[in-house]
Formats: sequence, structure tokens, C-alpha cells
Amino acid sequence: MTEQVSLPVEAGPVPLRAEDYFLLGEAGALNDYKKTELIDGVIIAMAPAHSLHGRIQRNLFRVLDHACQELGGLEAAFEISVKLAPHQVVQPDVMVLTALPARGKIDAATLRLAVAVADT
Repeated sequence: MTEQVSLPVEAGPVPLRAEDYFLLGEAGALNDYKKTELIDGVIIAMAPAHSLHGRIQRNLFRVLDHACQELGGLEAAFEISVKLAPHQVVQPDVMVLTALPARGKIDAATLRLAVAVADT
């Protein structure tokens, strides 16, 4: 016979798991938002990026990409979702990884540098 164990249930918001967040994205539920992140289990719509932000992001990516090619074994990327913890998924503006998969999600263990550009 299987023993039943009661789980404690508290009233209040239920934090989304990274897996839930990815399923919502795959189902198209986040399509109305250009960029979102999962912070402490809450979906956060990010503010629109302006031209200065884009220039900084592009230039930083170029420098890091060149350095990665020179060093070897590293790859630069931008705005790809990375699961950092069970309730945390971020999209760094620019990042350096030990491996960039052809498809699928970024493995946080491959993340070596994550940059969020702030132009304010």
C-alpha cells in the first residue's frame, strides 16, 4: 500500500518553475511580450530597448565574440534564455558560454559571463 503524505499548502501566489515558464513560451502565451524573464517565479515583462541600448549590446557582443574566437573554446551569444535556478530564467543582453547548443535551452553550467546593459 502506498503511504499518502500531506503537503503543506499556504495561501498566496504560487511561483512558476522554469519548466512552467518554458511551456508557456512554447505554447505562445508570452508572444505579446518582446522579452520576458522569470524572477523568483514571477514573469517579468522587460522594458523596450532603445537605440543606445542596442548599440552598446551590439558593440559588446562584437568585442566578446572576437575575443572568444581568439581564445577558442568559448562562444558569445545574446538574448537567449538561461535557467539559473528552479524559479529563475534570465535573458542576458550578452553572454559568454563554453558551449552554444544548435537547438534548445542554454545549460547554466556553460555560462561564464552574463551582461545586462543599462542605458539609463
